[in-house]
Amino acid sequence: MLILDGWARRDASGATTPQRGIGNLRAEGALNRMPYWLSLLADLLQRCADDLARRRVRPVTG
Repeated sequence: MLILDGWARRDASGATTPQRGIGNLRAEGALNRMPYWLSLLADLLQRCADDLARRRVRPVTG
């Protein structure tokens, strides 16, 4: 499943895969577990944002 594969990567490289999977499920009308899939996507996007913030704030070392 695309959503779980992207979520399991735990970095920005997997962010687009769940979005494609969710789009596929919507196109098929498979909405029963949509809240769960969207929560996994939200978790992944939050982790990506946290990673990006950590990369921007790096301590200056001498």
